[in-house]
Amino acid sequence: MISEKNIIKKFNFDKFYFSLASSSDILNFDLSTEEQVILAKFKSEKKKIEFSLGRTVAKSVLNELLPEKSHSLLPRDSGEVIWPVNYCGSISHCNLYREGEKQKQLIAISLVCKTEEFTSVGVDIEHIERKLSNGMFQKIACESEIKSFSREPDAALKIFCAKEAIYKALFPKVNTYIGFLDVILEPSSKKNIYKATLVKDFNTYYSQGFNFEVHIMKHQELMLAFLGFPKKG
Repeated sequence: MISEKNIIKKFNFDKFYFSLASSSDILNFDLSTEEQVILAKFKSEKKKIEFSLGRTVAKSVLNELLPEKSHSLLPRDSGEVIWPVNYCGSISHCNLYREGEKQKQLIAISLVCKTEEFTSVGVDIEHIERKLSNGMFQKIACESEIKSFSREPDAALKIFCAKEAIYKALFPKVNTYIGFLDVILEPSSKKNIYKATLVKDFNTYYSQGFNFEVHIMKHQELMLAFLGFPKKG
C-alpha cells in the first residue's frame, strides 16, 4: 500500500486527469510484485527512480478512478505502458532544482483518460528554466514555426515540450518513428491551445494535413504540454 505521507498533487483539466509528484515527496513507491521484477532489471539508478515515481503517480489517479481493482502498469516490448481496460495514459519526467535544495529533484507527471473520450493521450513536462540552444531550436522547429512563435515567450521550450507530448500520443497509433519536423505547430485564438498539423503520411487516417489541438501552458515551475486523440467519428 502507498504511504499516507506521500505527497501527490492531483488536478483535472476537462476530461484529463493529472497527478504530479517529485522524488522528495514520495517515501514509499507503489509498485506491484510484477513491477518490482521489472525494476530489478534496471542497472541505472536514474531509470529505477523514473520507473518507480512514474508508476506511483499514475496509480494514485487509477486508484481513485478504479478503487475496486489493484493496478500493475507493465510495459509492452516497445516500452509503452499497458493501461487498464477502458483507460489510456501517458507519463513524463523532468529534473529541476528548487530554491534551498542542494540536489536536483526528479518530477513525474501522469495523465489518465477514459478511452470513451480519447483513444490515445500524450503529456510532457520540462523545467521552465531549461534553455534550448539555437542549434537545437533549428532542429525541432521549421521556418514557419520560428516565425509564428516569434512573439511567444519560451518559444523553443513550448515547441519541444509539445512535440514530445505529440510523439507519445501518436506513436501508439502509427507504430513508427515520428520526427520533430513531421508536425507543425502554430498559435490559435484559444488561450493555451495550439494547432498541430501533420506534414507526413503515417497511415490512411493519420496522414498529411491531419490537424488537432495541443495544450501548452506553464504549471508552477514547469512547462506542461498535453493532448488527446478522440474516438473517430
